[in-house]
Amino acid sequence: QLQTAYRLDPNDPDMHLSWIERLPLSERIQQIDDYLEKTADIPADQQRSLKEYVGQLHAAVTAKNGGCRLASHSVKETSLPLEGLATDLYHLTNGMGFEINVNQKAKAELELDTGLSGILLNHDTAAKAGLVPVTSDTSSGIGDQKSMSGYWAYADDLRIGSLEFKDCLVE
Repeated sequence: QLQTAYRLDPNDPDMHLSWIERLPLSERIQQIDDYLEKTADIPADQQRSLKEYVGQLHAAVTAKNGGCRLASHSVKETSLPLEGLATDLYHLTNGMGFEINVNQKAKAELELDTGLSGILLNHDTAAKAGLVPVTSDTSSGIGDQKSMSGYWAYADDLRIGSLEFKDCLVE
């Protein structure tokens, strides 16, 4: 349906971006670059967002050593208990997750969030882990919270329970 709608009106900006989003990564980068170059009336915030997205796609395409992978293939199964992480004023649990170790230098609580894909670390954890930015990013807030600037970086080593991952792109 999307391909048909795009064929019928390739100049519709919403349709065009939806079509681009479903292309393979390497084609998606070129198509977004073309879209930015050829579309005159893109709002400044959308331009910035698309440029950041292209930077993230470049980072994903040129992933270190082939990208995030399980370090040991000998692990057949593992079990990791979910823990209550954040508590509110009344000491009620607001989130569930588990502890992770980043680059064997920084520990963090990784909260499961159905609205987020990937691993999002706070600035302090990223600094302790020695992460080096590969591209900038802006994370939008929830509700009326302001957007926050950040970056994407490679974690050389990520440990979650008995699992160890190498070369993972994190935000």
